[in-house]
Amino acid sequence: MDEDKLARLYGIKEHPIYIYAPAYLEVSAGIRALHFLCHSLNQSGQLAWLIIHGATIPTTQLVSPELNTPILTSAIRDLHFKNGVVPIVIYPETIPGNPLKAQVVVRWVLNYPGALGGPKTFHDNEHVIAYSHDIASSIEKVPSVLFLPPLDIREIYKARDSSIGKVKTDRVLLYAGKYRSFVGNPILPKWAPKEVTEIWREGPKRQPREEVLELLATSSCLFIFENSTLITEAVLLGTPVILVRSTFFDSLIAGYELGQNGTAWSDEADPLQAALATLKNAESQFLSTIEQYFIDLERQLVIWQEIASRSDYLSPIYLPSFKTLVSRHRISLALQILKSQGLLTLLRVIKSFIKRRIPTKKS
Repeated sequence: MDEDKLARLYGIKEHPIYIYAPAYLEVSAGIRALHFLCHSLNQSGQLAWLIIHGATIPTTQLVSPELNTPILTSAIRDLHFKNGVVPIVIYPETIPGNPLKAQVVVRWVLNYPGALGGPKTFHDNEHVIAYSHDIASSIEKVPSVLFLPPLDIREIYKARDSSIGKVKTDRVLLYAGKYRSFVGNPILPKWAPKEVTEIWREGPKRQPREEVLELLATSSCLFIFENSTLITEAVLLGTPVILVRSTFFDSLIAGYELGQNGTAWSDEADPLQAALATLKNAESQFLSTIEQYFIDLERQLVIWQEIASRSDYLSPIYLPSFKTLVSRHRISLALQILKSQGLLTLLRVIKSFIKRRIPTKKS
């Protein structure tokens, strides 16, 4: 009898996977990636749960209704411990240490270590994987790569269909979400137009998702100051992207996986024409990353399960409480930002963090 059919009917005999993540946040590619990972694991026949961390308010959307992302309960945690079923806990790179006190830790490095204030090195007992080839190359012991394209291309197709018949305008867009927090006000190249429309990541000016996609589909170009899925969304919608180089942003996180189709750096010769010349290649390369993701995920699952099979479940993992306004690792992250980048940056990051999580009239 086919093992897959037996598992679909009677359950699987493998170690469960717990993913430590904030509540679902549409404007954060990193958070979306963690939720998409949980969903794809469950849809692939694994048993995966989210462990939501961070303070919440009554209107907080913990998970997306479109995803299969159950939240781990203490009852399920206790059953796994009682039966000696060792869980595999996945942390992103921004989480210092092992706050859940897990025996098996997988560290998914979603950004350059330390770029957003998190740790720059990881414990030898952790199984480290990188989100992209470029991130992997920045880590001393170069890990394997698990690249999950964190946007649903069906949204792009829908935005394309809704913009059919609308001509491209002369409108020029700007995006500098995290740049504002970690650096300050963005300064466009001298040759750029004086009038631009900014896409806002948080606060009362934040545009609804549908409006952002329409802006990307009908504008002439996007100036961007940081790594963001807006780059991929723009080029898939036929809009060239000008990458504004700085000490905060001088390489594309997914340059190896997605290429630089439809993009060019602002200090290149005639960057707009250079970006326009490669736009047509963006979609096929993006689609190829989806196929590769599932291949790489299967390889990682074999490794994770093998590690867990050699581990003992010594004590149940710790589940965080939403009653605390600020978690211990958030305090640790704040102290790291303060130490490495100063008080002004920390204050900007805190302001941005609050804005992203309090609903606005437009969101």
